[in-house]
Amino acid sequence: MLLSFLPSVAAGACIGMGCVMFLTAQSQYVGALLFSIGLLFIRLCKFDLYTGAIQKAARREISFLRLAQILAGNAVGILLVYALSLLMGRDVADKAAAVGASVSQLPLTSVLGKAIFCGALMTVATYPDAPLWVSSMCVVAFILSGFRHSVADIFCMPELTHWLTAVVGNLIGGYGLAWFDYMKKKNAA
Repeated sequence: MLLSFLPSVAAGACIGMGCVMFLTAQSQYVGALLFSIGLLFIRLCKFDLYTGAIQKAARREISFLRLAQILAGNAVGILLVYALSLLMGRDVADKAAAVGASVSQLPLTSVLGKAIFCGALMTVATYPDAPLWVSSMCVVAFILSGFRHSVADIFCMPELTHWLTAVVGNLIGGYGLAWFDYMKKKNAA
């Protein structure tokens, strides 16, 4: 059980490192590109990220229980990196809190829409045969567009309702896109 949990903890830690790089970058454009390094680590090491595993659920490769376990592991990993980031001083935590406060001010419908778009982008970014540059561009696109990524949002700690809305939105966007792709391939076979 523990060994199956570790790849999701590692994925959360990679997203946490991406958050730290984004929050400490000199510009949001550089930060968005640096954030994508976290996803590249996840893809290259084959770690389990919630927004990437959604497509596996759509293809019936994993259960929704396993998807929830992956999300829990991602939360542990990102919170560990958040705690480590405090060693760098309060700057990262203060910037994260400011992002979390601004997310918490958004209407839930806005969070849902932004999370659906992010879920679709992350499905494309984590397709097994997607080139790594496509993964990076999808990350840059979701960050610069202000889309909501439920795992990355843990670092910023928005209100619980906003975070849960992002979890559901990522699921809708990612599952919907992956399901259509799965059905297209199934019908073509």
